[in-house]
Amino acid sequence: MKKSCPGIPVLFFLCSFFLSVSGLFSTEPMENPFGIMISGVGVEKRLEIARNLGVTLYRPGVAIFTETWNGRNEECEAALKAGLKLVLTVRNGKGPGKPCTPPANIAEYKKTLGQILEKYHPEVLAIENEENSQQLFYSGSPEDYLKQLKAAVDVARQHGVKCTNGGLVCRLVALLMAEKYREEGNVMKAEEILKQALDERKYRKALNTPLAKSQIARGRTLLAGYKTTGIDFVNFHWYIPNAFLLKEAIAFMRQSTDLPVILNELGQQKSTDPAEVETLMNVIVQEKVPLAVWFSTDINAFAEARGLIESDGTLRPNGIRFQKFLQTHFGVGK
Repeated sequence: MKKSCPGIPVLFFLCSFFLSVSGLFSTEPMENPFGIMISGVGVEKRLEIARNLGVTLYRPGVAIFTETWNGRNEECEAALKAGLKLVLTVRNGKGPGKPCTPPANIAEYKKTLGQILEKYHPEVLAIENEENSQQLFYSGSPEDYLKQLKAAVDVARQHGVKCTNGGLVCRLVALLMAEKYREEGNVMKAEEILKQALDERKYRKALNTPLAKSQIARGRTLLAGYKTTGIDFVNFHWYIPNAFLLKEAIAFMRQSTDLPVILNELGQQKSTDPAEVETLMNVIVQEKVPLAVWFSTDINAFAEARGLIESDGTLRPNGIRFQKFLQTHFGVGK
């Protein structure tokens, strides 16, 4: 009778072990997750800038509004023609300048939304913008919004389009994180979050103002409801140049919703410091966020957003840093 060779089972075991371990540490190359949203220059110039920067995703400078939809949007068509993928925000209203309202006729809303998706088939559809902000963007209740979002998801599914919420503002996300830590008894961690997210004069009373309490309640209802709507991602906006806070926010949003995180708005306020750009972009890559759209528009009101370009379309130093980051990490751009 032939004796079996003891080395064969051992060799088989070792091969299996090393294959399984190597699988744990193997890293698939990450696709370029960055997009751009630009205004202040003409559409053709915006698209030229987008191509030169090396982005693959494009969010039009103005949302499509269902009540004024006439069958086409020139900026969307130009972006698709340029080979860019759309990150499209659709809002239920007549145009910018006032908060949108929940659809009065949900069937008509779904019909119009279907026409838009059939026409442009975006990479990701975002429903409304900053739905927590009643004064600026969405006048309905959280319950109204979640009902509208679920209806939109139904339409998006029919067209094979991924769907997300409009995007919670960064300081509400910080408030929600701080409140969570405070409820868990970690007051020091809550204060650390608020100190880094808010102005020094504001952070101590941040959780105690009527507006903050109202926003926290609204944010909690939205967070609890997102995963019931069927959305593919949970979306928030970010303008705080702090890597620790952004990492905390990504983890918090993932844990709160059990959904992958994206940011269809990321940028700078009151600053064009190139180091801030690299700080935020590094976090997006480290955390493997699949989509992050940089907001490149100068806004003198509200929190004073600052873009990557001058008024003539030339890149600022922060724009050059953005471009170089994409060249270094993804081999794209000029």
